[in-house]
Amino acid sequence: MVDLVGQGGSGVVYLGRDLSLGRKVAVKLLHEGLSADTAFIRRFHAEAKAAASLNHPNIVKVFDWGEAEGSPYLVFEFLAGGTLRNYLDSGERLSIAQAAKVMGDVASALAYAHARGYIHRDIKPSNLLFDEEGRIRIADFGIARALSEAAWTEPVGTVLGTARYASPEQAMGNAANQAADIYSFALVILEAVTGELPFVTDTTLATLVARTRDDLAVPDSLGSLAPLLKAMGKVDPLERWTASKVAQEAGLIQRALPLPEPIKVARFAPSPAASDPPTEVVRLVAAEPQAPVAEDLTVVPSSSSDVYDQDETAHGPVGAAVVSEPTAQIEQVGGSDGSGGPPSLEDEGGKPRRKGLLAGPWRKLGLAFLVVILVAASSYFAAWRLESAAAPNVIAQPQATAAAMIKKAGFAEGALRWVHSKSVPKGKVVSQSPTPRSSLWKGTKISLVISLGPPDVKVPNVVGEASSAAQSQLSSTHLAYSETSAYSETVNAGDVISQTQAGKMVPPGTVVELVVSKGPIPRTVPNLVGATQASASSQLAALQLGVTVVQAYSNSVASGVVISQSVAAGDKVARGTVITLTVSQGPHLVTVPNLLGDTLSQAQAALQEAGLTLVLYNGSNPSGNSQVTGQLPVPGKVVLYGSQVIVATQ
Repeated sequence: MVDLVGQGGSGVVYLGRDLSLGRKVAVKLLHEGLSADTAFIRRFHAEAKAAASLNHPNIVKVFDWGEAEGSPYLVFEFLAGGTLRNYLDSGERLSIAQAAKVMGDVASALAYAHARGYIHRDIKPSNLLFDEEGRIRIADFGIARALSEAAWTEPVGTVLGTARYASPEQAMGNAANQAADIYSFALVILEAVTGELPFVTDTTLATLVARTRDDLAVPDSLGSLAPLLKAMGKVDPLERWTASKVAQEAGLIQRALPLPEPIKVARFAPSPAASDPPTEVVRLVAAEPQAPVAEDLTVVPSSSSDVYDQDETAHGPVGAAVVSEPTAQIEQVGGSDGSGGPPSLEDEGGKPRRKGLLAGPWRKLGLAFLVVILVAASSYFAAWRLESAAAPNVIAQPQATAAAMIKKAGFAEGALRWVHSKSVPKGKVVSQSPTPRSSLWKGTKISLVISLGPPDVKVPNVVGEASSAAQSQLSSTHLAYSETSAYSETVNAGDVISQTQAGKMVPPGTVVELVVSKGPIPRTVPNLVGATQASASSQLAALQLGVTVVQAYSNSVASGVVISQSVAAGDKVARGTVITLTVSQGPHLVTVPNLLGDTLSQAQAALQEAGLTLVLYNGSNPSGNSQVTGQLPVPGKVVLYGSQVIVATQ
């Protein structure tokens, strides 16, 4: 053992260490006198085993149980935040938002346990524990029943569980059921928020009697929690909301409230006598990585167009003509002396000159011919200069605008072609021929290539896919989408039930309508209380709901008839939800044993084993060794479980 944690009515709690796993655990040693109670030990083992099977984040985990040196014990997870009782005794109170969070967590744990047939029977602040982060857990699940049934030595009229938080049915001596946990929990929340309990009087008996008359009084100061607490505090247990309904409603209230402040839980401080001080743990923090430095990116816009036509190249349409202005080189003709006369047949050195085409009589004819050519060329060039112009740039212009620009520049609109383009909007010019700024004769036709817009895309079939995957696929295909939802018995929630345009070729940006499944239609739970087990099971099966059955004795409900159900009638649940039915076994009948000749101690043990209560006849010898001389009812008589047997001794 490491340290003492606390002690209460049922035993002492120590902080221990699990040597095999090295973790802290809480060890609860129950009172030593309980080990002599065979009925308690049997019930304790059964209930502890059941509690260990519960696995819920808001139920204290039980690791082990047994007996050591005459004391029954439990080993469970250690929670260092103290109990709700400690929190309230320190003067703190829960805010509305904090209470809604606690209600949702505890009700969720109760719904989990109730669905498996387990009842706590002793919900109170000291059985609600916090961990260091303020998360709440339910403790002592299961052993409350074992402890209550060990109370035969207490005065007549002792109530199962803690009287301060007992339900009306517990106050009347009836068996506690799931609804009793809900009533007790409502009392706990009222006290946690307001600091006061309703119906509290000078005596315990008067307090319990007051609870059996009126529904729980809830002040309006509790705001949105008030209607929920009123539904939990009905005198009639059949009118109270189930734990699952309470958890659902508490969740809705939480979402409508601001986030609660963290609960300032206690911190367990080891005592000076602790034999194993906490181990110091050093937390290593890795150096944070430096953020990457963004590099400058230069974006160069592209001037090319995506044109889907085999007759075009990256530079424009094939066959675009570029007309250059004509030039002429004139070779000087005449004598070297510049006289214009016939050239000498000899060079300056007296050597004979070479005879050429323009030598002799041909010279004048050649000169005349050159003059005619020069005059004609000059006239042509002058006319060309007057009748030519640069082709306008109509690329990226709307077709009508391009036609107007061509006409205004003195040219004519030529042939038209249409192609798909991802970059040029529909109806605008992709390219022209001849190319922009080419020098052309006035009146020359300029051909245009017009964009049809992006090419059509095929709508993919996304039926049966998850909504997110369908959206991604449509977006990557340059399609838009809209969503509506509908229930479906065959398509999983979140998957696409149907769509429009599947397999069709449509323009990019077309909206595809998706219908997404919300899953099966919620089932409305019928009222099964009072029905036979077979009928109730048949009704649930018809709704595709599961069923589990818990047997319980009842003095008022016939055997095989449903006493209660885990989900209230009228609640809506998902298909496949398991509903727990509590089915009557009829009255719990036992046979009175023969006590004649037994000692008083032996008679007491025999009656307790049979589930009966011993009452000593007036004037009888109360010594444990005194011998039984008479009993009533007589041996062999069948009576209700818990009945009294009057014993006379001498």
